[in-house]
Amino acid sequence: MNTKGWAALNNYVLWPASARRGENTLIPGKSGRRINPRRKDQTTKSMEVLIIGDCNASGVAYPNKLVGLETNWGLICSGILSSDVAVTAHLTMPSGADKSGYVQVDNPALASTDTGSALLFSFDLIIPAGELT
Repeated sequence: MNTKGWAALNNYVLWPASARRGENTLIPGKSGRRINPRRKDQTTKSMEVLIIGDCNASGVAYPNKLVGLETNWGLICSGILSSDVAVTAHLTMPSGADKSGYVQVDNPALASTDTGSALLFSFDLIIPAGELT
């Protein structure tokens, strides 16, 4: 998700383990419950991305920052926002380790940064497997 033209501001929300689902079984007439395993469950994370108009994804400068901003937004729209199914996300941890998994994007929204040549892009990242591995 990170390039020279846009970058996620909160990748750290992808670090924790997924939520778990399941519950223990009530034992009629006895104290306590029978222990049942917990399983990873789908997780939704709110992501925030800063998009700039200074340069493209590779770092090549645009002659006009506003046109660059529109172009970068178009690239995002034709990328992660163009799929109605899951796409593969890759996350590089600070240690250099890579994590990946299928994700879906939902609830995209744009907001102004009051700088004129940058926008904030937020969306919900749905991870069906619960976490990136």
